[in-house]
Amino acid sequence: MYKITLGRLNRSINNRGLTLVELLAVIVILGIIAAIAVPSVIHLLEKSKEDVCLANLTELKRQYELKLELESIEHTDLVFKKYLLENNDYICPSGGEISYEDGVVNCSIHSHSDEDPKDEIEEVPFL
Repeated sequence: MYKITLGRLNRSINNRGLTLVELLAVIVILGIIAAIAVPSVIHLLEKSKEDVCLANLTELKRQYELKLELESIEHTDLVFKKYLLENNDYICPSGGEISYEDGVVNCSIHSHSDEDPKDEIEEVPFL
């Protein structure tokens, strides 16, 4: 009743899987893709940590200055440290030290100076 053709039987017997060369080619291709993708992902993670920290610093500055205004007290390092201890809700994801100097809240890791990068470029001499 059932008829098995010889061609179909031969294909199923010889189809045992991938050869070693095919397997190595797949591994090499996956390695190349990983070598390209991993640095990009790491950069995105670091950038997102910096963005979170800078947003938290802005919010901390706003809330701290509001507290100073509402309680009619002046800024001192002791008052700021006390405020940080009371309200330290995960400000810097990388664990940077938070400080308040000249009306600006800074992080030891993510805060950048306000210098313009154009100022660092030296003049090009005329030839």
